[in-house]
Amino acid sequence: MALRSKKFIQAEHINTRWTALIKADEKESIANPEFWTQVSEKLKPFDHIEVQTEDRTFWADLLVLACGRGWATVQVLNFVEVENVSIDSVEEVEGLKIIHRGPQLNWCVIRKNDGTILQENLPNQGAAHRYGREYNRNILKQQTVEKKAA
Repeated sequence: MALRSKKFIQAEHINTRWTALIKADEKESIANPEFWTQVSEKLKPFDHIEVQTEDRTFWADLLVLACGRGWATVQVLNFVEVENVSIDSVEEVEGLKIIHRGPQLNWCVIRKNDGTILQENLPNQGAAHRYGREYNRNILKQQTVEKKAA
């Protein structure tokens, strides 16, 4: 017996493919049904979840087996530890760190002395450098004005 045409359907019409961006220390939790508590109502059986860490050192493909309010049971189909991730290298420039923090935060400028994120979601490394130079220029101007006022 051959597969009937009505049973051959584009995957997008049946299941959803999700991406979960997690912190590196959360990767051991992805098989725990309670880990999915906050998003379980969006899921349905046989949805796929692509998991990646924000620092892009880990990637996994999961299949949702069952789910309900506050839980989801998943099966890990593929699990990869990524080595030598070069995009996430940290650059230090004049008291600032320029770093790529993954697909949601993108390029960020962080003040080194206290770890404050000054700007995130910059589209590329060059934009992060420009922001850092402008930030340092404004701080220098502010210090000059304060010295004159004193």
